[in-house]
Amino acid sequence: MTNNVIQLDKSQCKACYSCVRSCPVKAVHVSDNSVFPYIEEKQCILCGTCIGACAYDAISYLDSKKNVKQLLNSKEKVIAICAPSIAGEFGDITDYRNFVKMVRMLGFSYVTEMAFGVDIIAEKWRKLTHDDFKGKYYITSCCPSIVHLIEKFYPELIGNLAPYISPSAASAITARKLYGNDLKVVHISPCIAAKKEVDRHTGLTKIDEVLTFQELRELFDEFNITEAFSEFSDFDEPLGFRGSMYPISQGFLEASSLDIRLLKENTITAEGKSSVHAVKQFHEHYNNIKHNFNIFYCEGCIMGPGTSKGGEKYKRYSLVKDYINKRLANFDTQKWIFQMDLHSNYQDLNATFTNKKYELPLPDESEIQTALDRITKKNNNKEVNCGACGFDTCKELAFAIAQNMAIPEMCVTNAQIGNREASHTSKKIAEELDMLKNELETTKSTLYDTQKILYDKNEAYPFS
Repeated sequence: MTNNVIQLDKSQCKACYSCVRSCPVKAVHVSDNSVFPYIEEKQCILCGTCIGACAYDAISYLDSKKNVKQLLNSKEKVIAICAPSIAGEFGDITDYRNFVKMVRMLGFSYVTEMAFGVDIIAEKWRKLTHDDFKGKYYITSCCPSIVHLIEKFYPELIGNLAPYISPSAASAITARKLYGNDLKVVHISPCIAAKKEVDRHTGLTKIDEVLTFQELRELFDEFNITEAFSEFSDFDEPLGFRGSMYPISQGFLEASSLDIRLLKENTITAEGKSSVHAVKQFHEHYNNIKHNFNIFYCEGCIMGPGTSKGGEKYKRYSLVKDYINKRLANFDTQKWIFQMDLHSNYQDLNATFTNKKYELPLPDESEIQTALDRITKKNNNKEVNCGACGFDTCKELAFAIAQNMAIPEMCVTNAQIGNREASHTSKKIAEELDMLKNELETTKSTLYDTQKILYDKNEAYPFS
């Protein structure tokens, strides 16, 4: 993949810096030679937070629809592997079997659910952290954004990432084992970071393209595919079991058949923006925490950045639960056990991760102090540390300015003081103008009186 997954269009940008302030890893930079921000892909964890923060639609993600249509128009066999969170997104489709048929109508040879891949990885997680536990604690490697976070910012924790591929890649292996090694795989996902999976995997684990739920809706609209024109069609095998719970973060642990009661569990689930802090705390307080971490950047995959805007979490939560209950009502558990035994021990399920840490040159203390003086001078050199700029402290912002990845104008407090000063200056100017106006009126009145006196004396009128 040559293009960046997340892209910023400067022609749409208003330089409001909401993207800079919202980025959890400060991968959105502003250099001193331009007012416009840019995304440093080497630091980006592809969480999509900046997209949601931008009110001007200046930030978008890579559109994969064209490549998917080319695959579907080729002579290749193509499978769609759907994330289980489809139920939360496509609540407007009354039956999941109609949804499956609608996906087939786009031209896919097979349509499966990722739940079976989740089952495989969940079983491996159970063995790693429970059955074969040897005192080492791990972080799940299911969420691509969390994997990027560790590879780019905490590479010392790479050895603590569960050494397994993602559930989507596990599903790709199983699909190729069943339907042929030449099978092309399209992952339908709520996740933007999943698009980078195209680069991560090769061979049997390869994912050829990733469509977000938003992109899938656009394809349905483009080809006028609706539920009204579709018949029931169930997923192709293998069918997943508890892996269907994956869209709800805690569901991965339930799929692992682990005891998740508070006093019994040995794995903490973290989700949402606090997930970044969870990784940091795992790193800093490992010996005190002594728990495994099940971490997802989003608030469950039901709220991924590739879902439709304005989604309501708990409505989606309920839709997913209803879907799981319906799909598992007559589930063939014995067949599932047979398929799990058949597909759970491939060597390709093991993963390796790479140190991708990207560090800018460290500025010297004088450069940091100069930057700090620039952002505090309007406040009597006081460090406010309000965090409104997106950095926790004024010194952190100054450090970023010294590294040429931020600018002083991002200091909101500084700007407010500047605005107050400008307001005060404007008020003084207005007062001075009023004084001049009054003086002018007085002068005009004096001139008028002089004119009247001269006129009354029949003297020449000097101002005519």
